[in-house]
Amino acid sequence: DAPPITAKTVEAMIMKVARPVGLNLTRRRTFANIPAMGALVGGSTNAWLINDISWAARNIYATRRFQTKTEARHNAQQKKVAAAAVKSGSEDSATTPSSIPKVA
Repeated sequence: DAPPITAKTVEAMIMKVARPVGLNLTRRRTFANIPAMGALVGGSTNAWLINDISWAARNIYATRRFQTKTEARHNAQQKKVAAAAVKSGSEDSATTPSSIPKVA
């Protein structure tokens, strides 16, 4: 003779089955989200890296452009000083273009 089925027995059986099923579903959902988390971390790392590299490239370009403009102005000034020295006839070592320091 089987024992009678009571509400307590049914509840105990449901709890016995529900716990492993719940853990299994939770484990599946967690592992299913790992690729999405990897994509999120990878995407944010790529965005940070691209932002950092573009900032550095922009600053290098600005520095190079500034140096080019400065050198052009310096060369123009050297030519003016040399031309003025030749016109006045007082070309000495202090005003010759070769004695003016070059901007690096």
